[in-house]
Amino acid sequence: MNNITFSQQFFDLLKKVVAVAKPQQTLLYKKDGRCRITVPGQALFTHLSAGPADLNFDCENVNIFSLSEFVKYAEAINYPTTGSVSVDKEVSMSGRFYEYIKFSSSDITCRTITADPSCFKPMDRNTPRSRDADPMKRVAEIAMDEGMLKDFDKKIKLVPGCRFITLMVDDRVKFYMKGKLSQQITYLIDSNCTRYIDDALVKRVFLPGKVIMFPAMYFSILKGIGAQYDIDIRNVTNAQTVMTALKAHAAIPGANPDDPIRLFVGASEVSAAAISNYDLVV
Repeated sequence: MNNITFSQQFFDLLKKVVAVAKPQQTLLYKKDGRCRITVPGQALFTHLSAGPADLNFDCENVNIFSLSEFVKYAEAINYPTTGSVSVDKEVSMSGRFYEYIKFSSSDITCRTITADPSCFKPMDRNTPRSRDADPMKRVAEIAMDEGMLKDFDKKIKLVPGCRFITLMVDDRVKFYMKGKLSQQITYLIDSNCTRYIDDALVKRVFLPGKVIMFPAMYFSILKGIGAQYDIDIRNVTNAQTVMTALKAHAAIPGANPDDPIRLFVGASEVSAAAISNYDLVV
């Protein structure tokens, strides 16, 4: 039997991630002395890391078949207030062996099978670099709290069918939201919440008329999780790659005040050429 333990703070955060990112097969793994979960997606990437006070397990990895089911069963036993969670190999009445994640309390036991290890790919172990070690150049940064994200989300919902948001940076950071019937909203970020790291790089990356787009879902995930984020606008330009990315970092208070839960949500730009008839009024 291999025990899995997690704090109430981590569980509350995990439930929010599951609600907005909707992951299924998920790998818990250890790296650099921390327990980690990566939720890959198309042009999106969500990552949680925690110290042993907030997440720990005895085995090397935990192969979760359904993260939403994992959350549901933990709630069913009122964990972490009561009960226990473990990975067990058990034999059925017919003599077949199963590997389960087992959720046990005094009056209920829930079992969910583990995922086949072969279903996990290298991207399921992707670990974001620290802000100082990131090889992509930092162009600018935006500080966004829950209030700003809720307001941003309201603006997105004013534009029916908005799937992508265009980012432009000149004297202000601007987001353009366009609907399926060419409705358009321009949203300016408060200059007090932005900082330009490299003015020359800003001018090179955000050329007049250049469209740099991101999935609208990215901001829905940030708002749905809820936190105080430092969002880096980063760029890499070389012979092989020209790409801009948004990388949001947040420190969430956990069971150990000196070792917060680390949350990372990243998005890479979407090619405007892949979206037909995309046009803006700027």
